[in-house]
Amino acid sequence: MRYSLNHRWGDCTEADVVTDEQLDALLSELTRDIEDVEHPDLWITDHESGWSLLAFAGDAGLVVLEDEAENTTQHLRGLTSDTIRVLYVRLISGQIDLLCQEHWQPGYG
Repeated sequence: MRYSLNHRWGDCTEADVVTDEQLDALLSELTRDIEDVEHPDLWITDHESGWSLLAFAGDAGLVVLEDEAENTTQHLRGLTSDTIRVLYVRLISGQIDLLCQEHWQPGYG
């Protein structure tokens, strides 16, 4: 499978294509149980490109972009849920160049 969708509470879904319904269900976890510090993040990995995008629950609007091939990690803070969704759509539609054009900061934030 091309994509791994890793949910906040440990479930993982493998898919060749990520549907809108799957993406919306995954991202809805960011607004539930935001005080759960043991399970703060969720992510999608594109195994074909080697990129992963992580998002963290709560109001910080934190996302982390990882490039497995280059072993690099970058982050953005203060994003709205709509902007976070746009970034995920770019990842799952193969628009890595567009995704990388954001003003990423080094590290995990």
